[in-house]
Amino acid sequence: MDPLSATLSEPTATSALAERLAAIVGADNVTIDEAKRKLHSEDVWSRADDVVALIVAPATTEELAEVVKVIGDAGCSAAPRGAGMSYTSSYIPANDRTVSIDTLRMNRVIEVNRGDMTVTVQAGVSWIQLNEALAKEGLRTPFWGPMSGLISTIGGGLSQLNAMFGASQYGTSSESVVALTVVTGTGEVIRTGARGQGGEHPFYRHFGPDLAGIFCGDCGTLGIKAEVTFRLITAPAHEDYASFSFPSGEKLLEAMGEMTRAGIACEMCAFDPGLTEVRMKRMSLLSDVKTLGAVIGKEKSLGKGLLSAAKVALGGRNFIPKGDYPLHVIAEGRSKDAVAFDMAEARRIARQFEGTEIENSIAKIIRANPFPPLNSMVGPTGEAWIPVHGVCPLSTAPQIFTEIQKFYAENAALFTEHEIHTGFLFTAMASNALIIEPVFFWPTGWRPIHEQSMEASHVARLTQRPENPAATEAVKFLRKGVVEICARYGTGHFQIGRTYPYRESRDPAFTALLDNLKAHLDPKGLFNPGVLGFPEGRA
Repeated sequence: MDPLSATLSEPTATSALAERLAAIVGADNVTIDEAKRKLHSEDVWSRADDVVALIVAPATTEELAEVVKVIGDAGCSAAPRGAGMSYTSSYIPANDRTVSIDTLRMNRVIEVNRGDMTVTVQAGVSWIQLNEALAKEGLRTPFWGPMSGLISTIGGGLSQLNAMFGASQYGTSSESVVALTVVTGTGEVIRTGARGQGGEHPFYRHFGPDLAGIFCGDCGTLGIKAEVTFRLITAPAHEDYASFSFPSGEKLLEAMGEMTRAGIACEMCAFDPGLTEVRMKRMSLLSDVKTLGAVIGKEKSLGKGLLSAAKVALGGRNFIPKGDYPLHVIAEGRSKDAVAFDMAEARRIARQFEGTEIENSIAKIIRANPFPPLNSMVGPTGEAWIPVHGVCPLSTAPQIFTEIQKFYAENAALFTEHEIHTGFLFTAMASNALIIEPVFFWPTGWRPIHEQSMEASHVARLTQRPENPAATEAVKFLRKGVVEICARYGTGHFQIGRTYPYRESRDPAFTALLDNLKAHLDPKGLFNPGVLGFPEGRA
């Protein structure tokens, strides 16, 4: 047995492992600093009982493969981490023998290939970096990022799956993938897809069984994404926006379902009255010069831009009737007439379900500034924030929402006692699903992961609160109740982590196949033990 496998709690063992890893990636890219190790031991929702032993940051696929081999030889666990945006305990350490693999140095856009309409990037590239590189060529990926895309990474997005930009037409991030290069738990490198002459030019996903799919949504348990190839589309030349207000969540979801079936929106984003109130507190449409500037910049002429910005400013904060559910619809296409047709259909469907058209300020801002600073990681006055979600069938989304509301009503005393506030975000996914995402706000302090991700100027305006274990336990109970409702309706989930019941929902043959895959790809149980229901600790 490797002498390092005795215990990493001994400084000499940790130092020896650090030296081995430094020989691969360079001493500056191995971290034993306690504050940084603690940062890598928490996510947006939870802090692990253990702290990672050290952090290593490879820069290439070859370095990543060697790093994984050394970690495995040392008998340690590995927790691959991108920007750290998980809220389901996906990458936090299961034990004190865990090495955090920081992928942020793997941040190179390798190739933009207009000839084959593909782009290949390293997994640590952020969504905003990818979009900026493609915009220069007039290109885009079909799905083009989550709202956290200012810092969220491509590899993290594929491990957890994403919603938002382009998702209403093209589905989640994995549905735009052509090929993956993945490092397994043995340090082997797997390359998927049809790869062209010489095997180094991926251009099409399907060449026999779709092995790329098993690494998408795996929360980093089956392999570590090293390189990703996406298919490209020509950036749409035209877009338009409309916003509607609905008298109930059920009517809103019925309208969203019908618009999804019609395939008329590239994005749909809706809120309940509670989350609308929170968003209005955060926004200062009249004074935010950056917001208005982004709106102006989206238009093809200065005159149109100034007019759009003026409408946003004049709309202010009071254009959504109190108690209503606003829906923001964005359509895009190659021709102005096609977009106009889609928007006309959106208006017709909205009226069918008692929707009233309102000022489209929010829709314009979402498109003008798709990747804003992540200041919404805490509530408007510094309270904690956490979401939970279900990917729902179109037919049952309204009933699921009704059940969640009933569950909340049954626990009204708990909300009141602990000053817990809630809201809902609703989005659409391809042509056959809606995402219902309840969020909770409660009075407890933020942690280093929040402070690292938000703007320093924003953090300075907030009041840090003391920890509030009783309120956090209440939120944990409420969150679990929502997950149980989703399970009864058979919803899907992104970012499964340690939060959503995955193995329990699969039939025995599926689970056996999953376990066999894990045993082959990661025989030592190296990657993220405990996630997706795999055993804690080494296998």
